[in-house]
Amino acid sequence: MPEHAYATRTPSAETQGMSVAAMEAMELRDCLRRGDRDLARRFFRAAAKRIDVAWQLAVGADLALPQVEGPRPRSVRLVNSYVRRLLIAAERDPVVATRFVRVSALLEKPARLMTPPIAARVIAGNRRARHLAAGPSERARHERRQVVAGAGSIPVSGAGATALGAAGVRSRRQPRG
Repeated sequence: MPEHAYATRTPSAETQGMSVAAMEAMELRDCLRRGDRDLARRFFRAAAKRIDVAWQLAVGADLALPQVEGPRPRSVRLVNSYVRRLLIAAERDPVVATRFVRVSALLEKPARLMTPPIAARVIAGNRRARHLAAGPSERARHERRQVVAGAGSIPVSGAGATALGAAGVRSRRQPRG
């Protein structure tokens, strides 16, 4: 974090204000326990280490906005692209939403958003979102393509599959029972 960060901008503008304040209070407490000699330097050095994650989250979020000037290295572009997809998945997936809130509140490290189970949910959530964004006619065309491509198999989801399943028609993927 730049030395002038306290004077110019802090992550509190990005919703982590209470968490940052609590972390700083704990650092101040710890510094005071060791005495008041060189207190300011010790406190600001320790606080900077503790709030670095919040600072990085704030800067990364800012750089996701096209009107914000500044370099966008590949790592920032990749993370912002992933976060955009993560937020789409979080709209319908409470597990992804909870993890995002915990990271935003600084209760968990940002790497916890990229664990394989969360990444899989992000991928699945974006597939569902694209499927839902496509109108009913687009979904119907997609299901018809599945039928044709499957050489007679029927889609295993959707209203068409439900209706055909109720009529006793089975897909090759559905077990007889």
